[in-house]
Amino acid sequence: MVAAVKAAIGYDYEEIEEKISRVPRNGTDGQILITEVVTGVIKRKKHAKKSDALLKFLLLNRLPEYFSDTKKVEISKKVIEIKSNSADEIRLFAGKLLDIIEVDFVETENETDSTNPRENSSC
Repeated sequence: MVAAVKAAIGYDYEEIEEKISRVPRNGTDGQILITEVVTGVIKRKKHAKKSDALLKFLLLNRLPEYFSDTKKVEISKKVIEIKSNSADEIRLFAGKLLDIIEVDFVETENETDSTNPRENSSC
């Protein structure tokens, strides 16, 4: 748990690099032996970046009473009644609108029949 929190918020650390040199020397039987010798140590201070995703995960799972990723939807009976009344009103309005459109359509159709030049002309 401590490591997860540390990784979530970021941390500083020290990186150590050893410089190694190869040094030739003569062996007892006349052969050249190469030995590796540490010639220097380099220390670097670095910073591990924070992890937003890990921080979100920890907060959601360890402190759910303070942090929540869910959205609550409340439905009340009053809202449902209003919607059902609205649906009836919409149907009533649409019915009246259709009646008006049919009357206008029939009137314009009758007018075009009486003024249609093709029917009145004799060829």
